[in-house]
Amino acid sequence: MPFALRTLIVSVVLLLTNTAWAERRRLGFIRAPERLAHAVSIALSPWEIDTVSLETAPDSRYLATRDARAIAVAKEVDAIAWLVENEGDRAIWLYDVRDDQTVTRTVIPGEIDDASAASIALSLKTLLRASTVAPPQERLGGRAESRIRGPGVFRLELDGGSRLNASTGTFFESRVGFAVSFWPRFLEDRLGLAVRYEDGPGWCLDAVPSYLGRFADHTVSAALRGRIPLGSILALEPGIGGALHITTITGGWWNGLPPVDISRNYPAAELSLGLSATIARWALLGARATGAYWGDYHRYGEGGAILTLPPFQGNIALFVGGAIN
Repeated sequence: MPFALRTLIVSVVLLLTNTAWAERRRLGFIRAPERLAHAVSIALSPWEIDTVSLETAPDSRYLATRDARAIAVAKEVDAIAWLVENEGDRAIWLYDVRDDQTVTRTVIPGEIDDASAASIALSLKTLLRASTVAPPQERLGGRAESRIRGPGVFRLELDGGSRLNASTGTFFESRVGFAVSFWPRFLEDRLGLAVRYEDGPGWCLDAVPSYLGRFADHTVSAALRGRIPLGSILALEPGIGGALHITTITGGWWNGLPPVDISRNYPAAELSLGLSATIARWALLGARATGAYWGDYHRYGEGGAILTLPPFQGNIALFVGGAIN
């Protein structure tokens, strides 16, 4: 089996596995009484949210948002809940890691029996509807939003960077790209398909005696991209796909030989790795490195007299993007 095909299969399996695990969320409850922990577990089970009891956290009466954030990171949970009692009143608090926000709701005070535990669990479930922890379709406005936004998210990206051209004279060429990607909603934005166009000014060919010309490469590519969250805003975006390089050379010889105009198209396999940061609900910025394998040396002119390109090329770029639906 070819190496590229094996890599593609392994990447898809890993990304789908990550998606399956990502569907389950973890809620940490600080010092929850046994009856309440049981009631919360039952209430949240249809949402595939696992409840984790936290017994070693600081006194919840004085818990601040920064403390909840530190506990959530240490315990690897998506949200933290705790009860606060003050002068006969009781409230339940919820910290959402991804939004970095805390919300609260008044609940029944007094001894926690089966009825009050069920009531507090339902209050917590209501708070979760306004968080990123609840399934998208269960969040406030989630069903209407799903109908409006359709089966997935479309994302536009604009990037700019440099490509390492390891040719006769190694140097960097400025490149710009434009991409459209689609992320199916049922995969929880963990796997998507991107189509991209990349271009650049090319470079001047003046290293060969008596020849002056310009090389240009126009690239169209498609890739399967993954998204692996690293926290509340950061994510890794590995990708694998293919590209078509449409190359041209225009120029001529100073010594009176006929002009040289060459056009060639080359397929290439591509691997990429990006790091993105969500700076707003629908806005991203990040960096992406891409390696392309052309399959062979590409020689232009008799025996490569004008230009020779090796089979590997590298590209690094900064990008900005955002969803359009």
